[in-house]
Formats: sequence, structure tokens, C-alpha cells
Amino acid sequence: MARGSAGKGAFVFARAVVVAAVALAAAESVGVARAAGAGDAAPPLDVAEWVVGADRVADLPGCMRVVAFVSAASASLDGDLALLTRLHNEFEFKGIRVVGVMAGSREDVQAAVEVRQPTFPVAADHDGATRTAFGVPATSDQAYATIVASDGRIAWSGALGDGVRTTLAACFVRPGGYNVRLAPRTPWDQATKRHAELASSNSFGYRVRGREALARSGDVRALTALAAVYARPEEPKDFVRFSLVTTAASFLCDPVHDAVWSTWLTANCDAEDAWLWHRAAWAAAPFDRGWRAQAGMERKDPFVAAASLQALANAPNEVALAVVAKTLAGLPARGLPRRLLVEAAAHVVARHAAAADAAMLETCAGALVELIDDTQTGARTKAVLVAELRRTLGSTEDTIDLGVWRTELAMWKLRRKAADQPAPAAAPPAYGKDTSYFFGLPVRGERIVFVIDASTSMLEAVDEQTLIKRRAPVTGRRQEEGLATSIDWSRVHTRFDLAREALRVTLEKLPERTRFAVVLFGEAAATMAATPSILPASPGNRKAVLGELDVIAKAAVTSKQLRGDTNLHGALRVAYALGVSRKADAAYTSLALLDEGCDSIYVLSDGQPNRDDWFGTDRRDSEDAGRIGNDGQRAADADVVRNPGPYWTMRGSRGFYSPFELLSTTPSYVVEDVARMNLFRHASINCVALSTADMELLQSLARLGGGDVLKFD
Repeated sequence: MARGSAGKGAFVFARAVVVAAVALAAAESVGVARAAGAGDAAPPLDVAEWVVGADRVADLPGCMRVVAFVSAASASLDGDLALLTRLHNEFEFKGIRVVGVMAGSREDVQAAVEVRQPTFPVAADHDGATRTAFGVPATSDQAYATIVASDGRIAWSGALGDGVRTTLAACFVRPGGYNVRLAPRTPWDQATKRHAELASSNSFGYRVRGREALARSGDVRALTALAAVYARPEEPKDFVRFSLVTTAASFLCDPVHDAVWSTWLTANCDAEDAWLWHRAAWAAAPFDRGWRAQAGMERKDPFVAAASLQALANAPNEVALAVVAKTLAGLPARGLPRRLLVEAAAHVVARHAAAADAAMLETCAGALVELIDDTQTGARTKAVLVAELRRTLGSTEDTIDLGVWRTELAMWKLRRKAADQPAPAAAPPAYGKDTSYFFGLPVRGERIVFVIDASTSMLEAVDEQTLIKRRAPVTGRRQEEGLATSIDWSRVHTRFDLAREALRVTLEKLPERTRFAVVLFGEAAATMAATPSILPASPGNRKAVLGELDVIAKAAVTSKQLRGDTNLHGALRVAYALGVSRKADAAYTSLALLDEGCDSIYVLSDGQPNRDDWFGTDRRDSEDAGRIGNDGQRAADADVVRNPGPYWTMRGSRGFYSPFELLSTTPSYVVEDVARMNLFRHASINCVALSTADMELLQSLARLGGGDVLKFD
């Protein structure tokens, strides 16, 4: 497989250059001369006295923290403290601390605190020394904030506002809910010993665990080692590369690692390396003001360029929108580079719409609206534009009529001006009675894949109270959706029966102009025999699918089993590899599948994924002693255990062990890999949860695809 080589204009993110430029840019953006910039060590938090929460500041040095500088004499103090309270309430349970540093005399600070009763620590800064150390003018009444990472380095600085929350949510809480910056560093000797234990394992999952242990050291040598594996990966080669990119970008993204990243990136510039460039730029975006992303955009390969641009969804608002505006003003004349950049730009704008600067956001949104009617904008790109503009403008429209979108843009501007805030999230479109629904979720798209759980747990009986409630006559929206009134409840006994009958209702109203496929998953995942590819929703194809489901259900009653465990990742791999006339293993950069692959995915699951496509056996890991494995055996009872790869999410709280728990300091490799598969597809992802389904995982997947989650009970 040919690898790219370092080319003209190879960039070097030397730490000194990055820090100096970021500090200058930050100073320009807020009008102050900053003592330290992103990537520098934060000054010590030396204060005159702690007025509130003196007993809660001992753990600050080991935590990510927002240090907010406010003034007791400021007219905006009430609003500033209200915002900090919201940040404290939202992020404290994730290990992120909010600290207030209040300027003013001792009497003024005490009076301000007594009246407002903040629930987070507040320090008095009588002489302004702390503000000066952080680069904030002691005489200014304007509130500022600095986000300090858990390793003590400055991650972001700027005026206090909603941008602080956006930065925390977008930069440090990843799509799966995890926050690697809260992870403690592992000493290098311990990390290398742990890696050596697992490096030669037969288990793909164990090898990923070993590489993660190495990365947790934060040592530059760890990144060099991962880059070497990327150049010569073992089997499964592609997924070894994808997983170690996630590992490296999660734990090794400080300025000290920039030189290694530079070497790694410039040596790998082909389409297949788009995920490497995307996650590298994503990790750096909060700190380097988008430099790494812009360097990737200059690469010749259009997938690398678009992946780098899309990483600016993780950059500060003003940085991301400035780059998007420049990109839209100088798009390539035609072809694949143009379409990929337009779609990536629309995605970035939608992700920054909630808290972005009004003027710049309006410029970008206006440019995207005009592209709907551009002769060089293809049908697929128009569909992506419409979906992203709905999210940006809070619209319910589903049309490519330029006049309609110009009106939507104008109304959106008026709403923002009147309320002086972003428009609320869009309400669901008002669908007609002939609209197709899947468990109450409106079905939209031209090429739809239904991903249905067929694990053995789907043979569990549907709760009797649910059946009674659902059989009862209903009115209003549920009646309009047709689910309760159209299902033949006499045929519903198990969860799989429920899935089959709900799909029957959906397919009956699916317009014939659409195409669809059905993927079933248990231990393995595959399309149904009736839909080997994405087929027209003709009466014959619908009948074939429903007939096959009936056969499967009847056989399950006899055998009392379906298809075993829950391999959701494998099912999504199948969904993204499907096309109208072909399949493609390298689906995320497949030119054919951009136009004929799925544009909507509907997932139904009743439990937590407990395996993937790399389930194998190996001698048990020494750290697994006493834990219950995926095969139900306690690890201490067996020297040889069955172990999946990294793409599963069983919880320790339920008696199972996984190093990949959500809301943890470890990446969710399932969520990360779906983000990779959806990077250029921009498919809508909607999820239905039955019974004990993993709601956090399904919500994360739906967020990636801009879709919804419905809990059916």
C-alpha cells in the first residue's frame, strides 16, 4: 500500500512558535497582553484569601479547571456569576472545577459573595496580582476566563461568555462522553512494562489496551511508538490504524508532541490517512487556533483536506468560522474537492451555530444558502447542505428551493437580533399522515438502512404493561404516527416480534422512490437475504423482507435462540459498506459510496454491545483476575478467556469489565469508529432503545449523525 511522503510546505508545529503565535492571537482577540498562551504552564493560583470554598481547593492542581476573573464592582457581576454557576453545575461531576477570582477591596468582595452565595470556590484578589499573572488587566471590569488542563497547561483563554461552555463541551468531553484530560499520567517505566505484557497478544482488544497504557504516560516516545505501528500495522491492518489514531489523539496532544505529529502526518497524506489527519487536527484545534487543520487543508488529497477542515468543529468559534468563510470564498471550481469542502464547511457551521459570533456566523450561513442553487452543487451535496442548514437556522424545511432558504435565513437573522441569542433548536417537521415512521421517529432519506438487533435477548417477552398501554386507543401525535393504531399487537410477544411489526408499519408507508436495506446483528452482522444491497422500496422487496423476518421469528420460537451476542459495531460496519450496486470495505473514503451509500441509518437495540468482529481467545490479562469475562466465566477460573476487540461497551457496574467505559477517562472506540465511518457520509443516525439498551451509547451515535433517540416502553 503506497504511503504518502513529505512534500513541499511541510509544516512544523514547534512548541515555541505555537505558543508565541497563540499568545499573540489571543491577545488580539480580547485586547489584552497575555503573559502566557495556550500550551504554556498556567501561573500558580496565588490569591490573597479564599472567601468561599477554602476547603475545596486542595484538589485543584490535579483537575481541569476554569479560572474566571470577575470584579466586585462590575455591573455584569450577577450575570457573570450566574454563568459560572451553570458551568459548575454542568461540569463538576465530570471532574472539571470552576474557580472565581474576584477583584475589589476585602469589604466589597465579602459583600458581593454574601449577597449572591456562589456554590463554587471564590478567591479575593485585592491587589490584582493574580489577574496580572494570568495576563488580565487589574483595572478592567470585564470578566475573563482561562481553562487550565489537568496537567497544568493553559488550554484556552478569552472573554467570559458562552464560548467557555462551548469550549469545554466540544473540546474536552468527546462524542462518547469521555474526558481523557482527567486521566492520570502513568510513569514511563510502568507504561512500557504494561505495553510489553500485551503487545504480542493474540487478542486485538488486549493489544489496544497495551497501546493505550503506553499513551497514558504522555511521553513523546509513546507517540513515536504508535506512529511506527501505523507504518507497519499487524492484522487487522486498517482497524489497527484507526484505533491507534484514536488512542494517540486522545492522550498525546500537548505541544511537546507536535514535532512527532508533524513527521507522522507529512509522511501519510493519502485518502486512507484522512482519519489520521482529522483526529490530529481535532485534538490540536482548541490549542493551536486551527493551524494544524489549515495545514491539512493545503494537502493535495481532497479527503485529507476536507477531513482537516471538518476538525474545526472542535476549534474556538471565531477561529473555525473565519477559516470556513475564507474556504467558501475560494472554493475549487468543480469536482470532488469542491463537494467535500462544501459539506465539511456546512458541518462545521452547524456545530458552532449555538454560540458563535453573529456577524461571522451569518456570513457563513449566507454563503452556504447560496450554494444550494449553484450549478456545481450536486444532488447529494444539496441534501447535506439542507440537513446542516436545518440545524444551523433552527429550521424545519426539507427543500432545495433557494427562495425558501433565503427566507429562512432572513427570519433566523431577525430572531437572533430580537432575542440577542441563537435561535432555539428546530422542532420536528410537521409530517403528513402518509409519512413513514419507525417507532415514532420520522423516516427521512433516499437510501435508508435499518440496523435491527437480533441478539438472543430480543426473544425476551414484551412487558405486559407495555402491551396493555400500547393496545389502548390513542389520539394526538401517537395516532398521527400510526405506530399504536397500525401494529397488529396480536402478533407481538417478544421484542423481536415488536421490531418486526414496527418495521412492517414503516415499510408499508415508505415511498417507492426511496431505497432501503435491513441489517440484522447478533454475534455476527449481515444484510438480510432479501436486501443484499440498498434496493428500491418496491412492493416485492418489502414483501420479501417481511416474509424473511417471519421465517426467522418462527425458527427462533422453535430453537429458543436468535443470533447470540450483540455486535452493534459489526452491524454499523455493514451498513456503511452497503451501496446500491456494490459494497466497499474502505467505505469511509469510497467515491462510489458517497453517492450510492446510505444517507440515513435507523438503529434498534435492546442491550449493550458485548462483542465485535475480532472476538478471539488468549491467555487472560493479569489485570482481569477476578473479573467476569464476556463468556460469563470469572477470569480467575480460567487461564484462557474469550475476549473481543476494542469495539464494545460492557459496563463494570453490571458485573462485566471493559476498559472502554463511557463517561470515563478512556475513549469509546465504538463511537470514535462510527465518527470515522460517518466523516464524509454525513448520514443521519436515529436510534430506538428497547429495555436495557445502552442509552449513553445510542445518544452519542445520534449526536454524531444529527438524529434523535427514542426510548420505547
